Amino acid sequence: MKPNVKKSSDSCEEFTLGEEALIRQWLEYRKVVLDRYRMNSQQSTGPPLSVFQELNSHLKNASYLAGNKFSKADVEVLSGLLEFYGPQSIQTKEKYPYLSRWFTHISHLSHNELSITIPFSRSSLY
Repeated sequence: MKPNVKKSSDSCEEFTLGEEALIRQWLEYRKVVLDRYRMNSQQSTGPPLSVFQELNSHLKNASYLAGNKFSKADVEVLSGLLEFYGPQSIQTKEKYPYLSRWFTHISHLSHNELSITIPFSRSSLY
């Protein structure tokens, strides 16, 4: 029996129905969690550190947010985190090694698509 596979409308990548559901969940996460902090940016300095902890925990054993492939979920969550996680200090980023790894990896994969550069150095400046 073949697994249910659907071609993504965004690319020629194929995703299972389970992966498609995960992608939709991460897109919703971006809207509900990350965009909420962007809209309230005058009142807040960004998402609480618990958001970084959640993502770091999820990425402990994963290279991508949804399944084993780069997807729109990775790009959308990255773009939602850019203004909050990108400017964090090196000390803060060192507390979230899996999120930092993912952030750097996805920013390199999607660099052409998003035209961004993310400052991140492994050298201690403090």
